[in-house]
Amino acid sequence: MQMKKILALVLALTMVFALAACGGNGDTTGTNGGEQPTGSTSPTGDVTYTVTVKDIMGNPYTEDIIVLFMQNGSQVAMQPVNAEGVASKVLPAGTYDIQLQITKNADKLHYVSEGLQVTAAEASLEVILSSLPDEEYEVLNVTDLARNVYKITVLDETSFQLEDLKGQLSGTYLYTANADGGYDVTDKDGNDVGMAIYANLDGGFSFLSPDLSFEQQMVQEGEATETLSGVYNVASTEFNAAYIRSGCTYLELNTEERNFLIFTPLQSGIYEFAIHNATATVGYYGSPYFVQTENAGTSSGDQSITVEIKDSMIGTGNTGTAQLVIGVDSQDPNCIISITRIGDSVLTPQEMPWTDYASNYVPSKYTLPEGLTIREFDLTASYDIVYNEADGFYHLGSADGDIVLVRLDAALSYGGCFGNILAGMNVGAYFYEEDGTFIKKELYNSCLLQYLGTLNKGMGTHSYSDGKLDDRYGVYPLTQDLLYIIQTYGEYTGWWNPEATNYLFATLPGVNVESAWLFMCCYASA
Repeated sequence: MQMKKILALVLALTMVFALAACGGNGDTTGTNGGEQPTGSTSPTGDVTYTVTVKDIMGNPYTEDIIVLFMQNGSQVAMQPVNAEGVASKVLPAGTYDIQLQITKNADKLHYVSEGLQVTAAEASLEVILSSLPDEEYEVLNVTDLARNVYKITVLDETSFQLEDLKGQLSGTYLYTANADGGYDVTDKDGNDVGMAIYANLDGGFSFLSPDLSFEQQMVQEGEATETLSGVYNVASTEFNAAYIRSGCTYLELNTEERNFLIFTPLQSGIYEFAIHNATATVGYYGSPYFVQTENAGTSSGDQSITVEIKDSMIGTGNTGTAQLVIGVDSQDPNCIISITRIGDSVLTPQEMPWTDYASNYVPSKYTLPEGLTIREFDLTASYDIVYNEADGFYHLGSADGDIVLVRLDAALSYGGCFGNILAGMNVGAYFYEEDGTFIKKELYNSCLLQYLGTLNKGMGTHSYSDGKLDDRYGVYPLTQDLLYIIQTYGEYTGWWNPEATNYLFATLPGVNVESAWLFMCCYASA
């Protein structure tokens, strides 16, 4: 009897264990028998919570961010973001408020902290983080202006003339480089005339650069010192413009007027400026030295624009680096603006580096022998110019004929001598294939300065010291280098091309095109 009771007890316990192993209630939909619920609920009731920290463009924040999981105002857990900007944490199922602990530059970042929550049902969350504008700002002068287009003629190193498109002379003005990298313009008496100027270098208006002289910037592809340029009155209404950087920036906006920002690109390229989370328009309005009132960017809808930044607009150490004024007109009090470099700028010949011409001759001091007389060439005639290998110079008629001289720093009957040209601009030429493909830019400054000497510039004047020219006449014998430079540069600029705007001989009928380059030359005979 006692043995039967023991067997019955053992049998009962065995059935209990068997039922427990089957779930105890016959339910086969538990954690081991079916799909896992959302949040990866484990048999212990834990959930994997995931918080992703990124900007509005989807770029993750991968460092200096710790995600805090909070309940009832107390921290329950914490997790740094990983290389994908993700912080994952396994916690008991429940509701957690999310906060970000920013360990570096917290005062320069912004996110909306209200309403950030994860639950067992909604276990994933994205947090949008943005930069804040710099606390610094710049005061801009802005007003509604009309642009006037004039022809600018540079007179010398300090003055220029304006002529409207109908040929009416507007006046003569003085220009002086200022500390901001631009130019102050006054009338002849030194009175401020409230004027800012663009140089027409690439078929469009470009900001004046502190790296180039005023004369250089008024020249298009090394042609004449006359070019169509925009002249504007400087405005008087003041606005504060905050500094922003590439990436995504949170902005608090004035909905009653335009909001101005200043962006300094660190490299050339095509940049897109786009507005997010607001009903707003964005535009490119020039530089801090002159703020336009019309968008100069390429719009792709009101919400975004693109602006091309050329290599020439980027300087070293921010010297000469362009600053862009971006304007936002918004119906909403805040937004996020993204600045993204979306491509490379198109490199134009004007932005390609110069190749220095390699000289074949090293000049020594020249003095015109006594008893020789300077004589002029008749540009309507033909001449035979012969090279003498013994002295390295060209002669008239034969290798032993009268020596041909170049007026490098002396007055000419037509155009200007190289000494005057170099005082205000480069002497160089662009080379192209027959199909228009750009080959190179060749610069002749260094070669010419071997003859002219050191350039000394003053207020409206210039001179050369330690040169190799004849001291009385400013001439030097025609070498192979000088012949090449005169003919190449003259052909490039169109000096003897009747169809070119820089044609020099409109007042000389019957000029011989083959001899026209000799306008820079003379010869010496007994």
